[in-house]
Amino acid sequence: MPTSVAFEVQVNHQSFACGHTYADVGARAADFSITDARFYVSNIELLEPSGKSHPLVLDENAFQSQGLALIDAEDGCGPDGTPETHTTVTGFAPALAYERVRFTLGVPKERNFIDLASATPPLDVTSMFWVWQSGYKFLKVDGASPAVDGGINPFFVHLGSSGCPGENPSAPPTADCSSPNRVTYELAGFSPSIHKVIADVGELLAASDVSTNTEGTPPGCMSVASDPECVTLFPRLGVDAPSEQHLFHVE
Repeated sequence: MPTSVAFEVQVNHQSFACGHTYADVGARAADFSITDARFYVSNIELLEPSGKSHPLVLDENAFQSQGLALIDAEDGCGPDGTPETHTTVTGFAPALAYERVRFTLGVPKERNFIDLASATPPLDVTSMFWVWQSGYKFLKVDGASPAVDGGINPFFVHLGSSGCPGENPSAPPTADCSSPNRVTYELAGFSPSIHKVIADVGELLAASDVSTNTEGTPPGCMSVASDPECVTLFPRLGVDAPSEQHLFHVE
């Protein structure tokens, strides 16, 4: 039967609005304006109380295809956004009682390293493509806090595969990436007709100081495991321990 899994982006339990400034974000409770909030999910499954899982067979449209969907909560307020949004994944699943949902944050390996020029939806989004050698940004959160001099302190969270070997960044990696950084989450207490999957960016950033950045490193976390900002964020994303993540929950 037709079945949908609804996602909602929040910031400290408030609904996300593109370009809005949120107070008390991060470890130093800074004002933080977010202009991009997008992520790819794949392999969505619904689980019965017995633990038996059933894949959500996705509808085909501009935001979802072949088991992969782009959740897009921004509405073009940023420099590389789009006016269209997409926060509910639609498809088909058996008409059963479900109590859990499972999905992977990220683009599957076999679709991650492709030529953007020939990419089809939802992988034809230029701003979600990193470089051919690293593939796509699985999660893209762009924000900034006010700087003392009147400017801004940008702070980005771009999660994707890293440690991808090869001398040519414009070609696919020559071997497996040392850090694929795809994370599979399983959330309890979820019935698709009742609940939403919440992605709370404020909870993700709660241990990060979004008002500053380590000198000599990219703003925020660009998936380099040794970057101090990533050292703080990776555990909250559950990169090594999905059960300890702080980004997703059910409401």
